Amino acid sequence: MPVTDPAAADWAAERFQGNSSQISGQVPLGFEAYCRILHRPESSNDVPPPRWADIAAETGAIVHPAVQWHRLIGGTDADKDLYASWRGFSPRHGQLDPDSFAALLPHLMRATMDPEGTVFGFWSGHFDVRPGGSSGFTQAGFDTARYTLAGRKLILLQGNLAAMAEQVTQHPQTVGRFPMVMWPRDRSWYALSEIDFDSTLVGGRTDLIESLINDVKLESFHVLPDLDLSCWGDTVN
Repeated sequence: MPVTDPAAADWAAERFQGNSSQISGQVPLGFEAYCRILHRPESSNDVPPPRWADIAAETGAIVHPAVQWHRLIGGTDADKDLYASWRGFSPRHGQLDPDSFAALLPHLMRATMDPEGTVFGFWSGHFDVRPGGSSGFTQAGFDTARYTLAGRKLILLQGNLAAMAEQVTQHPQTVGRFPMVMWPRDRSWYALSEIDFDSTLVGGRTDLIESLINDVKLESFHVLPDLDLSCWGDTVN
């Protein structure tokens, strides 16, 4: 259902700090810990996607919390290199791959007492985030559920995280676009896949972040809120 409370996102907006390339400018401050989940590279071929660490083993790069894709594959900070591919592979921006998203959701469900009251935010600039058709958005909901977070205009819906997890794992072909941002009603965590980032950011309790770091299906790192995720943030490679 559409979120209609005009103050529904204020708690998050009030806790942003820094610029939009920093984690603290995208994920609210105040959580015990934060992590960055790298988006698995994808291609149009039926080839298992490599991990960033697999690519680094061949390119000689170092995978670290602020690693940037173009630096991983030996590129420069020039615009032409920012979205380059490696042997046909490149990570999706603004959305985890389906397998990683399916792996993330159970961790988030266990970390909240209120999975039924999860807020899902969709960037209104996506072509498929429109009212009518199979989008699931009504015109009334689209008009009333508009919010702005970290400079992005969002449509906020409230729903059951468990229902989304079931759909993603059991009926993946029926799933359209994943949310750009999610948080439960008890605000115990905040997960963001910013449309210009090739990684997903999560803030929450230490035990949640540790469980994500230790999940072998995810490639993730502990990060600090002031970490720079801009194209110039990788000062190691």
